[in-house]
Amino acid sequence: MIDLSSHYRDSLSEKISLIKEAITSRRLIFFDYYYRKGQVKRKVEPYFVVFKWTAWYVLGWCTERADFRLFKLNRLWDLSITDEVFMPREVPLET
Repeated sequence: MIDLSSHYRDSLSEKISLIKEAITSRRLIFFDYYYRKGQVKRKVEPYFVVFKWTAWYVLGWCTERADFRLFKLNRLWDLSITDEVFMPREVPLET
């Protein structure tokens, strides 16, 4: 059994379900992202949910950085799906 529960504010399984819904419907996600320098708001085209380096991430195109990025789910809060639909991009193999 895999337990996706988290000691953080939001449940990982809820985040994963919401991200999967956004991937299927090709809609952007919006969230607050917390990292060592502070907090930023991000709007992302989600492509994959991946388990890497002992943690869950969403791989997506960050509209702010205009590049593919990995966002750690435990640092991602106030996640929502926008009404904006995106055209899928080709994801580089090295991502």
